[in-house]
Amino acid sequence: QAEVPESIQAEASESVQAEASEPVRAEASEPVQAEASEPVRAQVPEPVPVPVVEAELRRVPVVPHDAPTVPSGWKADPTGRHQFRYWDGSHWTENVADDGEESRDAVSA
Repeated sequence: QAEVPESIQAEASESVQAEASEPVRAEASEPVQAEASEPVRAQVPEPVPVPVVEAELRRVPVVPHDAPTVPSGWKADPTGRHQFRYWDGSHWTENVADDGEESRDAVSA
């Protein structure tokens, strides 16, 4: 290896220190303008068709096979029209009861 003379080392050190103390300035470029005759158009993707499941058409809730189930039996009537309504394990039935007397009342009525 060749030795660098002290005068060159001092010069290089001063140059590096001077550059480090000055802020770095980026040169501004001129803005790019599109020609007026070219309209700007956004690229919009084509809509993707979504398959409709028959259960969605009938608005039937789809319950996964491994979902926990509530056992069938007399439960508090969710409509609030009766004391109890019979739950068959997957749907509310038209069977209702008030004060021990059974009757029928459609869920949607």
